[in-house]
Amino acid sequence: MNTWIIYVGGKSSTNYVIGKKGGVWGLKNLKPHSELKEVKSGDEIIFVHNITRPKKLFPDSIPGFPRVKNAEHFKFQGVVEEIVKGKISKGFYESSETVWPDNTYPYRFNFEIESIEKNVLFTINKHGDDFIKKTLLSFHSKGDVAKIQLENNTSSSKDELTLDANSKELSSLEGKITYRIAKEVVRDAKLALKKKANHLLEHGKYFCQVCDFSFYDFYGDQYDYIECHHINPLSETGETETQLSDLILLCANCHRVVHRSTECMTIEKLMMLVGKHKTIIK
Repeated sequence: MNTWIIYVGGKSSTNYVIGKKGGVWGLKNLKPHSELKEVKSGDEIIFVHNITRPKKLFPDSIPGFPRVKNAEHFKFQGVVEEIVKGKISKGFYESSETVWPDNTYPYRFNFEIESIEKNVLFTINKHGDDFIKKTLLSFHSKGDVAKIQLENNTSSSKDELTLDANSKELSSLEGKITYRIAKEVVRDAKLALKKKANHLLEHGKYFCQVCDFSFYDFYGDQYDYIECHHINPLSETGETETQLSDLILLCANCHRVVHRSTECMTIEKLMMLVGKHKTIIK
């Protein structure tokens, strides 16, 4: 089973909506290097739609963005309108049946949507270096597929997991980038962006609303950073109307601590752990 990524720009929004509704994607031309013919039933598909670069989050201007060179894929970061994940229901085929109003796009496959995530922060830190690279490749190929291999899960016996404590040469090959597709709780990234923007407007920098740590003060303004946390976890509330007051900004350390166990820690307990006795900043 393979996983395929397709980037769809804002100018193709109409055809993208039609394709999602009908569960079909197609290309007008099939280039010699295209891997579209390798798309098979049962494969995973990821659509990345319409990347932008909000100045509040990405103050550095990139001329010509989103068109950047493949060798400079690290510049291809921003916020994408949505990421759609699904399963290929019919692999590569050719058809002249009318689907889109502007052209035939005869080289096709069909898919079923499994999850949609709106307004997603699209960075190397969040998605990985190879994910960004492959999305950019699809961008330059005008909606053609780019492949990412999923990791094969293998189980090990106790004997295989036993290490010789006396050995002085223990090593393992690491660093390979792999991806897994899974259903997830859908969050609206615009709320988190709004929460951060309001905080930035009021204070001029980010800082943790529990421990007060500031990336800005410690590392410098170019590394100003913060994470957004739901005070009442969505995994517990289910689908609900979220207000900005339901969110709190946490440094990476505090955010990791509250999610350290299967049951999310309360903010009150976190504040107690760091020796704080104050109300949550709204």
